[in-house]
Amino acid sequence: MSSTLDYTVITCNIFSSFWNDDITTTLKVYPQLTENESQPGTYLGTFADKLSSSSAATINRAFIFNNDVLSKITEYEIYSNKDVKTYARKFYLLLNYAQRRFNMEVKATYYDDASVPGLHTPIAEEDWNNENWRNEIGQKLQAGTLRLYCQLQDEHTQLWLSAFNTSDGSGIYIVRDYTANTIR
Repeated sequence: MSSTLDYTVITCNIFSSFWNDDITTTLKVYPQLTENESQPGTYLGTFADKLSSSSAATINRAFIFNNDVLSKITEYEIYSNKDVKTYARKFYLLLNYAQRRFNMEVKATYYDDASVPGLHTPIAEEDWNNENWRNEIGQKLQAGTLRLYCQLQDEHTQLWLSAFNTSDGSGIYIVRDYTANTIR
């Protein structure tokens, strides 16, 4: 006598999670998470950085629940370097890693400059290779007069990358917001 079982493997939407997972399921997958006391429904942890070329790199990750279901994952880091043109380069590397690692499509890449309120200025692929442009963008990021944005998506997930200055001018915040892709 023999028997056969067929399995269907379902790929997670992001990391080891599915959108709309409940808190209990998420805590089983990530038992090291701790709830943020000042923001109920937000669970924090430190994880290996999936968008880094270094296997030792870690990132802070927040799992955000709305009505007890996973609605958003945010990763954040502070990046500092004396050479401000590396700020734009770091952002570009992240968007390329996300594109390859998660097989995501870039939908929009732009910056907002405080000197021109309300205008999203698209970033062309060749801009990233221009050292003068990267230097100017880096200086404005550090000064707090510019923010970088990139929207990527796959079938299940949208990823918004953003970069902006730290309030003390010591570097830039790089934030990665993952949400369910409702625009397919």
